[in-house]
Amino acid sequence: MKHIYLFLAFICCYHASAQQVQSYSKARIDIRGKEMNDILRLGVDVSHGHLVKNRFFEAEFSASELDLIKNAGFTVDILIEDLSTFYATQNLYPPVEHDHIHSRNRHGCYPPNLGVNLTEPVNFELGSMGGFYPYNEILDQLDLMELAYPNLISRRTAISNFRTARGNSIFMVKISDNPKTDETSEPKALHTALHHAREPISVSQMIYFMWFMLENYEKDPFIKALIDNNEIYFVPVVNPDGYILNQNQFPNGGGLHRKNRSMLNGQEVGVDLNRNYSYNWAFDDVGSSPAPGSELYRGPFAASEPEVQAIQWLCKNVPFEIALNFHAYGDAVLLPFGYSSVPPSDLKGLYSIAYELTRDNLYQVGRSFEVESVGYFTNGSSDDWMYGEQTLKDKIFSFTPEIGSSSDGGFWPHISKIRELCKDMLYSNIASVAMLGNYSKLVDQSPKYIGGFDHTAQFQLDRLGLRGGTFRISMIPNSNHFNYVGNPVNLFLTDFETKEGAIPYQIRSDISIGEEISYILK
Repeated sequence: MKHIYLFLAFICCYHASAQQVQSYSKARIDIRGKEMNDILRLGVDVSHGHLVKNRFFEAEFSASELDLIKNAGFTVDILIEDLSTFYATQNLYPPVEHDHIHSRNRHGCYPPNLGVNLTEPVNFELGSMGGFYPYNEILDQLDLMELAYPNLISRRTAISNFRTARGNSIFMVKISDNPKTDETSEPKALHTALHHAREPISVSQMIYFMWFMLENYEKDPFIKALIDNNEIYFVPVVNPDGYILNQNQFPNGGGLHRKNRSMLNGQEVGVDLNRNYSYNWAFDDVGSSPAPGSELYRGPFAASEPEVQAIQWLCKNVPFEIALNFHAYGDAVLLPFGYSSVPPSDLKGLYSIAYELTRDNLYQVGRSFEVESVGYFTNGSSDDWMYGEQTLKDKIFSFTPEIGSSSDGGFWPHISKIRELCKDMLYSNIASVAMLGNYSKLVDQSPKYIGGFDHTAQFQLDRLGLRGGTFRISMIPNSNHFNYVGNPVNLFLTDFETKEGAIPYQIRSDISIGEEISYILK
């Protein structure tokens, strides 16, 4: 037994007023003999759903999108006619099981070598909107945290003077051991949620994580070290206007409005905020749409939207090094670049971090066009701008977790799934902060079976952290079969470097065949 320790084409435009509700259905599109890009070119959102290659694609579509798809020659089968009503009433019944979809094997727990006690935060509670939080309850949660832990979390404040089309501020808070002070020397992480208004699990898991960190500060040395040595910023609702519209129209959950509520030529059309960022905005008409009626409408110009302006302003004024921009759904963690297949210079590092973020929940990892649950290009996204813009600010290692799957319920999971999905993201959240420091992955490479008495414990060390780089690897006997164990090995690793090493040891001669020896690599 060996224990490995981890150190740390244009679309028919609709002009939705505040009273109009766009209808949505769940549908299966027959794609035999066709390409997904044929749908994308219509300006239809295919960023979420269930794809069976060369057979069909299932997802949620607006009525206008379905008209476009049918007119383009696709065969469409309606699975759920009125999707919003289905979502709003689903909690009256047990969750629907999807026979054709196989969920990943969720761990829902920590790898034990982190030493963190996974206890559900006692202050976390479900919201009144089908288990999710209405907007005012999100703000209440932030206020309750500051009331209970004023020395660990800042009071919610508006990001500068940015205001949405409906006059709402974009609020942020910070968790730190000195939350009211800007500790310039400490590394900083950014977590955002609800770029898209119909993805409420993105903010639920954030509230869950925040309560977890606050409640465990005095209980767990690892969590305390993270809070003492880093600053973690949170923007729970990037798109308040769209989210409030959904809750007003469907107070029990199920609203499927995606965009903000931006006006164009006196009409409310809305902009997809995750297609409006300034890096390679409007690179092509597949990764975003120029049509105001499209769910992927990128806006009239780059960073035209105050919500995007607020996030870009924040990133220019706070030197974030890691960012997680939470979305739903797809069981995936996406990384830059999404606009084309041009690889970023830190591709190895981005993948290394992303694989560590998904070590517990087993999400897929890749750029948007590489991940099966997404499978297409995007441009004007938050990740591309946060990483790619390196003139006005330093690069940020930025990722998009797509939380949950079709089998969890899509955009509005059943109430019975919410805690499970929040729990799935805990390791990702904690690891994202830990990787601001001296963080590595240690893998034992020794054979399982050995003979004789003189051996070496062979290992591989991968540096994932963004600072530090010196690691001391020790071998600690965990049974009484050892005569000798060699000295610790010190290794210095540059950014995302991998090195191998070995520590010699000798087994006692009185050991019997078949006996087990045990040691810990630390």
